[in-house]
Amino acid sequence: MKKKPNIDAVSQHQTTELQAFLQSKITKQGPITFAEFMENALYHPQYGYYCTQQLQIGKQGDFATAAEISPLFSYCLARQCGTILTTLPQKNILEFGAGNGKMAAAILTFLKQHLQLEPEYFIVERSPYLIAKQQQFFKQNYPQLLERMHWQAQVPENFVGVMLANEVLDAMPCHLFQIQQAQLYERYVTFADNKFTWLLDVPSEKLLLERITEIQRQFLSHIDDYQSEVNLNYESFLQQIATRAQQTVLLCIDYGYAAQQYYHPQRNMGTLKCIYRHKSHADPLIYPGLQDISAHVDFTALTNAAKKYNFACLGYTNQAAFLINCGLTDIISQSSNDNVLLAAQAKLLTLPNEMGEIVKVIGLAKDYDLELIGFSAYDKQQQL
Repeated sequence: MKKKPNIDAVSQHQTTELQAFLQSKITKQGPITFAEFMENALYHPQYGYYCTQQLQIGKQGDFATAAEISPLFSYCLARQCGTILTTLPQKNILEFGAGNGKMAAAILTFLKQHLQLEPEYFIVERSPYLIAKQQQFFKQNYPQLLERMHWQAQVPENFVGVMLANEVLDAMPCHLFQIQQAQLYERYVTFADNKFTWLLDVPSEKLLLERITEIQRQFLSHIDDYQSEVNLNYESFLQQIATRAQQTVLLCIDYGYAAQQYYHPQRNMGTLKCIYRHKSHADPLIYPGLQDISAHVDFTALTNAAKKYNFACLGYTNQAAFLINCGLTDIISQSSNDNVLLAAQAKLLTLPNEMGEIVKVIGLAKDYDLELIGFSAYDKQQQL
């Protein structure tokens, strides 16, 4: 971040306390993995980015998801949910990390108005602050939906239905690695000269070393200067679903690539990104707790993890194709709202230089094998 931002007193206290907590941890146990740093920077219960009242999602905050940009995104997703739910014995939707609740409200409203479906809606949310914010949002704006809303700490036992993870996986803590003079290192975080800084050392876990070694062998065999990310949390995420759910379709929508594009030699600085008040930069070690930190999703690794728990891949494509397959143009033409405004919003969701190409959608299923409309054309599973 080139220019030091103006930070109010509350934010300054938050980041100072979190820095002290992390500094103490490093003093006691030595350098920590970036995954541990990111976990605390985002999810520390008192001072983490997603857990305090400083968090704002949307135009006034640090970032806006597709559901914030336009309800069209949620309406298309609702169409896909509806076609799945009509084939299942139970009508349930579960959303991981529901932000401010707008997507949930739009999906439920569309399903009732257009498909006469009134499913139960579960939200699995890590942040107590966001849970309170979501509940307040529904009380104020959609009180009629509250009886169908359920906030959960984890996936309910024997869940049957559709699960949604929109911009959730990219906020999962990841490990950072570096290839330097053909040697493999993990990038750790330490504290020196009154600031957090990087330290290279041997990978902290056997599985991580295996993953980095395989990435080097497949894509980077002749590269001497390279850094990127590996996420080891996909498996625990899918294991929880596999263990607790029954007949289920999981739709993950996120920034990312298949492995061959993710670890392309030219992407030699990785995909890690920080956002502070809509300004993007590449330094995750400054102002812990005040900025969003994310890394793109390796959809090949996600698919491989899914296979271990007997999930089938029902489709993989970019956001533009998924939304169009789900009837984006029909929804615009049938809307009573300002079509010019909706068309402009649709461009932000679908143009290649906006969200249309870089955001991908994957459908993973447990005990479900029917085709999904979102992947009826331009399915790119062969790239995984």
